[in-house]
Amino acid sequence: MNSIFFTLIKKEISQEIKTRDTLLSMVIFGISTLLFFVFAFNPNSTAIEKFLPGLIWMTLIYSLNIGITRNFAKEKEFNAINLLLTSPIDRGYIFLSKVVSFIIYLFISQVILIPLFHLFLGFSLISNYKFWLLIMLVNWSISSLGVLVAGLGFRSKMGDVLNILLFFPLSTPVLISTVKVTTILSKGLKFSSYSFWVMIIFSSAVLLTILGVYLFDYSMEE
Repeated sequence: MNSIFFTLIKKEISQEIKTRDTLLSMVIFGISTLLFFVFAFNPNSTAIEKFLPGLIWMTLIYSLNIGITRNFAKEKEFNAINLLLTSPIDRGYIFLSKVVSFIIYLFISQVILIPLFHLFLGFSLISNYKFWLLIMLVNWSISSLGVLVAGLGFRSKMGDVLNILLFFPLSTPVLISTVKVTTILSKGLKFSSYSFWVMIIFSSAVLLTILGVYLFDYSMEE
């Protein structure tokens, strides 16, 4: 089964390398949002430091939703997902392969976008390893949520609308916790001061992964 799982991941990544639709849409959305913030706020103002963690994570998390919507729309357009579902593969592996692939896509987009936030808005945590560990944890959580929500709305005619209605409210606890941790990290405080928020992110990641593995099979049914 491990070979099947890695084959599915390879399929997702090779498909993205050929088309570049998902990653490109995420990066373009992130850069467009960044430019909006640059012109809307004064980068030299001290007030921007209070809003910057929220602006960064709002951009990164919502860019994932753009990428997942594009990815599932593409698979629906070419009927690729139906061919995959009819194969003798545990659909939990399909869910996990998509989660891992989107963790990779999101991390690549972050490697591109976060230095730009540092360049234009003076984001100071770009060299902090704790911040990058936080990124990987958050990527796991919101990728699991995004794939699960996209799967729930895949068969619906209102799938795109349902995706937005479910993803944004359900991602709010992770977004709030992530902003809190980023703000505390920027102040240089110890782990004990933000451990509660980290546990919320970690718990949501584990819960969403378990739910996705068991519910993805039912969500993709006709």
